Amino acid sequence: MKPDITDKKENLEEEYQRPPLREEIEKFFSEAKTVTKFVALGLGVFFLISIRNSLSPILSRVIRFVGDCANAIYLACMNALQTLVEWANSHPEKVVGLVASVALLILCYYLVIVCLKHRHYIYQRFRIGHFSQMMWFGIGALLVQVATIGSSVYLGILLPILLVEVALVGLVFRNFIAFKQLRPTLPRPLTKGENEKRLELIKHLFSIAKYRLCEPYKDVYNYKQSQQDSQDSLLKAMTRLALIADFRPDELSRIVCNQYKSGYTVFISLEDVYNYLFGKDAYDYLLKNEDFYKIYYKRAEKYMKKMKSELVTSETEVLRIFLDYFE
Repeated sequence: MKPDITDKKENLEEEYQRPPLREEIEKFFSEAKTVTKFVALGLGVFFLISIRNSLSPILSRVIRFVGDCANAIYLACMNALQTLVEWANSHPEKVVGLVASVALLILCYYLVIVCLKHRHYIYQRFRIGHFSQMMWFGIGALLVQVATIGSSVYLGILLPILLVEVALVGLVFRNFIAFKQLRPTLPRPLTKGENEKRLELIKHLFSIAKYRLCEPYKDVYNYKQSQQDSQDSLLKAMTRLALIADFRPDELSRIVCNQYKSGYTVFISLEDVYNYLFGKDAYDYLLKNEDFYKIYYKRAEKYMKKMKSELVTSETEVLRIFLDYFE
């Protein structure tokens, strides 16, 4: 019977280590990288010292050029302001029209951004109940835009109105992009049963959260407050429920939803279901890469500040903000 040479070789490879080891090589290259940085820094300092005499005139010219440019911009702004004042004194009726047109453009900006938000809710997040609002806000923005352009042409102030409109368009895109980052596109629409279960869980969570957020429950809550029902626990519960409802709505039935259960039980149930669904590498690859938890938690903090604002005094207003978080 022949000896098993393969097993013998494998045992030898496991027993003996042939230098240099990989760790030693990596350590050398790490040290070489550090030394190279210091050498490059030293060469850079030496180079600057050697050319300091020829560098001084160049720096002085650059400084003089920057100063001349700043002075020219200042003079141009002052001349433009003086021209604007003279124009306003000679055309007071156009000044009133310009102010009114700018106010209409600001109103149009508000209508457009709200319309875009409702459109995002419908076509990117598959939410129900936003179509009518999207249409009315869009129609209102169109009418205001037509009225603004018409009045500006009639008063002869079309150019300044177009400049203001360009600035507002840039503002619309910036704010809408920030809005979309906090509300990412969902993978699929929800079924009727999933939507009903989602709304049931949201309202059940609010029935627990209102003791933290609404008057006149705050005093009672602060008296009976426990560590589990802290603000951080509520933020985590909102974040987990929103993530499960958005990305795994088919698993909403796993969450405990019973009016006779304590808030602590609901929070623990949300944590268990979230860890079961998103704590695994198998399913949660996309979610971990996109880091949606931080996005949803940041949004929850933003809405928590709104709900705890002194301007929000009724339970109805708090409920409206709470429901808007989950849209």
